[in-house]
Amino acid sequence: MPHTELSVGPLPQAPISPFRGIHLWPFRWSLVLLPLIGCSPAPAPAAGEPAVEEQALPPALNPGSDGLDRDSAGIPRSAPIGAEARAEIKSFVEAMIPPAIEETSDLHDEWLRQTRALRKMMEAREEEIGNAALHAFTGEVSDRTVTRQALLRIGARCSPNAAAPLLRELMVTYGYRYDDRTEAAVLLAEADPELYMKEAAAHLRRRKRATKTMPPDEFLIRAWVTACERTQTSPVDMLADAATNLILDPPARYAAAEALGRYPDDALGREALKACLVESTGDAYLRRKAAQAIRVSFNTEEACALFSHILALEVDATFATFLADMQQLMGCK
Repeated sequence: MPHTELSVGPLPQAPISPFRGIHLWPFRWSLVLLPLIGCSPAPAPAAGEPAVEEQALPPALNPGSDGLDRDSAGIPRSAPIGAEARAEIKSFVEAMIPPAIEETSDLHDEWLRQTRALRKMMEAREEEIGNAALHAFTGEVSDRTVTRQALLRIGARCSPNAAAPLLRELMVTYGYRYDDRTEAAVLLAEADPELYMKEAAAHLRRRKRATKTMPPDEFLIRAWVTACERTQTSPVDMLADAATNLILDPPARYAAAEALGRYPDDALGREALKACLVESTGDAYLRRKAAQAIRVSFNTEEACALFSHILALEVDATFATFLADMQQLMGCK
């Protein structure tokens, strides 16, 4: 399929990119196929939002100012997308509109069943459908999160090469909708795992408060596992680091500890779980996740011995009861 180049002229502003340390907008960008200029920024940041090291998108990138003539599906009329694909995307967006809130629950349940099947079917379609979905996403065809994420998912899975630059832009750039950025991070790990790992690594390994806004750590960790699966590499090094990193959001540490249980033969992961099991920060849930991961990944004799040792020194009565119950379920002597 031929590509149509869409050029964005020079803009008067020249903000500094926090990601590359270079000026982005004084140059003439030529964006192949998918203009990123259609994604709308989120509302103004709340008090305390970082303002020096990352900047919101300039006004020239707001929706409605791209100058593109788009059809009712949000797809530029000049884009190399056939009429049938345009009609399918328009029908999909309309099908994603739920019944009125006053309708009965059986109608809502049926809508959920139908749209789940529809989304699954659309995600397995040809590249042209993926390109059309990405155009509809950047064209702001819907402001409903479930519809926007569905379009992004269709684009990423049907046309991953075209989607990867857009997903990366959403993931790392402050100003886009936060839910779009989170979904983009998860999908980038599927579409271009090497690019995802390059962008996420430093943020996940930080040892001080983050200086830029990124999607939630928990989703970045889960996406890291996906990226490693796609590249056939081990995620244990990152998971062990995340599980024991006090700077990361607690849900990210829980996800990392849980995931370590799937790699029983890695010594680094085993040591990280032991460290989490005895952590003295007062995060009892992290200790529980570590204990559960140890239960499924260590052999029974080793796990029972470790739990007995912890129980002998435990001062948290509630956690001691949890470990005793786990020992009973495991048949420890």
